[in-house]
Amino acid sequence: MKITVANIKGGVGKSTLAKILSQKFNLPIRNLDSYQDPTLFGDMKEATEKSDSWIADTGGYLGKELKKTIEESDLVIVPTLPSVRDIVATASFLEWLLPFYKGKVLIVANQSNEKEAKEVMEALKEVLGNIDYAMVEDIKFARIPQIKSVRSWDLEKANWMDYLKVWNRSQQRAAEHINAFCEELQEWINK
Repeated sequence: MKITVANIKGGVGKSTLAKILSQKFNLPIRNLDSYQDPTLFGDMKEATEKSDSWIADTGGYLGKELKKTIEESDLVIVPTLPSVRDIVATASFLEWLLPFYKGKVLIVANQSNEKEAKEVMEALKEVLGNIDYAMVEDIKFARIPQIKSVRSWDLEKANWMDYLKVWNRSQQRAAEHINAFCEELQEWINK
């Protein structure tokens, strides 16, 4: 399985999602993000070039190396956030991608509730209305919910044990959402 996580918009969760998928599927990461700290994933580019399976983490750019990596991929995951700026950038990326890539594409509304995810997908479909979806083997939409942060916890009103309980519940919910996402992704890939 070769998966590329890509979008020209920075800050949409490409590296985080790549790291999660790498851990869940036990696959090495091909780090193509020149702005990413190479020690975050290790220098795996050379190793993954000889491998049959990998996750490619890309930067917010277009280029020959990105196109070559995408063409080798079984699946391209395109994360986006629920904002106008992110949707416009994602639409531009998809307009570049879809004419040459014929494999599976998963568009992920990251850090979004159900209403926001639906709005993101409707906006992308509207913007991409001129694209022939039949060119692509399969396009699927998914979402990863926004996990409530406990950073704003008022420590003056609570003790550390209460804080840890809330933090642990938040982490547990996040893990449950990620596991469900990965299971759904695995089922879709296997179809």
